[in-house]
Order: sequence, then C-alpha cells, then structure tokens
Amino acid sequence: MKDTKKTLPILALILALLLMLLGAAGMRGAHTVQIPEGWSGAIRPVRARLRVAGTEDTSVVFTRISDGEQALLGYITPGMTGTIRLTPGEAYRVEGRGTLTLRGARAIPTEAEKAGGA
Repeated sequence: MKDTKKTLPILALILALLLMLLGAAGMRGAHTVQIPEGWSGAIRPVRARLRVAGTEDTSVVFTRISDGEQALLGYITPGMTGTIRLTPGEAYRVEGRGTLTLRGARAIPTEAEKAGGA
C-alpha cells in the first residue's frame, strides 16, 4: 500500500510531461509554412524569432506590409537554416529563390484563396 502511494504521483507526473511534449510537437507543425518560388501571399509570425530553410542558395527578404520596412536574412543554402527576428502579428511578404520553409509563422490567405478561387 505504501509503494502504491509513492508510485502513483510519479506515474501521473511522467504522463503529464509526455502529454505536454506531444502537444508542443503538434503546435510546432501547425506554425510551419512552405512557400514555393513565385508565391504572392504573405505570412504572419507567431513568435518573434523565425527559422528559415530553403531548397536553393538564396537571400531572403521580408517586407512588412504596413510600412514597407524590410528585414534581410543573409544567405542560406540547402540544409542550412537561418534565424531572423520579426514583429509577431505583423504581415510580411517573403522573397527568395526556391521553396522556403518558415518555422514560427502562419500563411495569410490571399483574396483569391478567401473567395475560393485558389
């Protein structure tokens, strides 16, 4: 009886930690956007720090839609990620070559996507 009282809280703690880790992994995937070259939409960062990876050698330019201010993420190559700080909640246009993968952002639907045209 004494062992059960000690073991039960430990098992409950392990289960709670496991559920938190699984939830965090699911949220990370929900905030990942893949942008093909020539994409005309915009993104909205959900965190201040954005991680960017690409399929080609490229520089990546983020242009804030509200005022046109630009932020440059130097040069990235395939297999390498870069990190940039942006204002969470603001909308940005993204320019770069190849397919870009952004972690920590959501895509903003274009007017055509909102209307059901794309």
